[in-house]
Amino acid sequence: MLCLSVSGSSVVVDSVGADTCPAGDYVAFTQAEVNDYLVSPFKLTLDEGAAISTAVIAIWALGYGIRMAIRTLRERSDGSDSSSE
Repeated sequence: MLCLSVSGSSVVVDSVGADTCPAGDYVAFTQAEVNDYLVSPFKLTLDEGAAISTAVIAIWALGYGIRMAIRTLRERSDGSDSSSE
């Protein structure tokens, strides 16, 4: 981290760290430091993304299967009532 002090048209760079920067100064981070501080749920490896997508598809398939089973049971019960009348 770099501490940047701006006065007029000049910039003073100090590499002591953001903890010791005076109030009103700017702090510059490297990309590696930003990656360390920001934990994104979307930074996934290929294996992690595949596991999540597999789980989502499996849950969708389970829900579809349950819906079709309920529909089949309702059609059977509706069909047996109408044939007995």
